[in-house]
Amino acid sequence: MADAIKVLEDIDGFDKQKLRHVETEEKVVLPDKEVIAKEKTEKQLLQEIETPPSLKHTSTKEKNPLPTKDGNVLLSS
Repeated sequence: MADAIKVLEDIDGFDKQKLRHVETEEKVVLPDKEVIAKEKTEKQLLQEIETPPSLKHTSTKEKNPLPTKDGNVLLSS
């Protein structure tokens, strides 16, 4: 309890005139070329996953070679 009273006394006795004004300097850090390229490729990959490229229609030809009476396979084209 004595420590709390001492802290409050120190706060009350503090001289604000000893403080000096400081100008804050804001710095904007821009990403380098590698980071930009990486983000660009990630964005392109995500876009390709979300909207896949359109596929062409194709037709399937099923070939079922049937054997003849003598056991040979007849290949039709």
